[in-house]
Amino acid sequence: MSALRVYVSSTYQDLQHCRSAIRLALQRMGVDDIAMETYTAGEERPLDRCLDDVRAADVYVGVLAWRYGFVPAQETASITGLEYRTAGDAGVPRLMFVLDPDAMWPRSAMDRDSTLIDGFRDHVLEAHVCDTFVSVDDLRAKVAEVVGRHLQERHKITVGSDAAWDAYCTRLVQEYRRLDLEALTPPDRDEHLQIALRDVFVEPDVREDMPDTELPKELLRKLAEAAAPTSSELPRGLDRHLVEQTRDSYRRQPARSAFYALTSPLARTCVLLGDPGAGKSTLARYLALALAEQRTEPALAAFEGWRPILIELRDYALKCDDYETFGSYLDYRRRTDGLGIEEPTVET
Repeated sequence: MSALRVYVSSTYQDLQHCRSAIRLALQRMGVDDIAMETYTAGEERPLDRCLDDVRAADVYVGVLAWRYGFVPAQETASITGLEYRTAGDAGVPRLMFVLDPDAMWPRSAMDRDSTLIDGFRDHVLEAHVCDTFVSVDDLRAKVAEVVGRHLQERHKITVGSDAAWDAYCTRLVQEYRRLDLEALTPPDRDEHLQIALRDVFVEPDVREDMPDTELPKELLRKLAEAAAPTSSELPRGLDRHLVEQTRDSYRRQPARSAFYALTSPLARTCVLLGDPGAGKSTLARYLALALAEQRTEPALAAFEGWRPILIELRDYALKCDDYETFGSYLDYRRRTDGLGIEEPTVET
């Protein structure tokens, strides 16, 4: 399935920071963002290129502040207005975001004569259920949320009688439904200690982004515990002021539930980091099980209809000599009778 194509429409000079924030958010979501900033030299007039890209888009995102924009010769509307009209004529869903009338905005970013932009805003507000925004961050978050809903609808899969996929999910459940106690349980007692992962799983908290300053793990642990390191414990060249800044940065990071972070529209792709034993593998296994068993509880509702593919790096390590890249290994998994299940078994 091709990526969702989103056309970003607005005036440029007054909304440049907003456009950059929106495009970055869309790129983090794995969306193909289309904006005039990406155009290179070509034979087409810019207006023709813009309108052709609007027609080819899956979603139109329009942002209005207090400028109407440039009106090309022999046209009766601005480029932004023409893009908006073209999206409507082409049946492209229009998601509109309008600056809140009470939001702080520089006078230099407003039209001296507001007649045209006032009329455009009034029309959009009357014709659509619009989101209003008061800042760049507010706009970025709201665009990500609304586009994220379109993305979820696009990726929903109707579960049918797919024997290969059903066999794969059965294998996932067989392999990972029990808690891994091999290191703690003698082989002769393993059959008596079969604890279901879903019965003991506790959702962990996570923090987004890595700290700006990278410190030794022992020192990071002391910072997290609010223990004051002595001068002798500090790495050479690291002063106490920087340590305090790092501690404050750590404390300011909000802890969020793992499912909340993973289902955020901005977390379409993510990397989960942590020390050994922190629960990374357990979280991945639980998530794969929940999707394989179609248990999308409220916290995972955003993943309804998604199909899990769980690949452990230790399996890849055994075959990495045969496949030069991870991409070629994934292709091998795809080709071997349903994501690597050569002879799927079904438990009776």
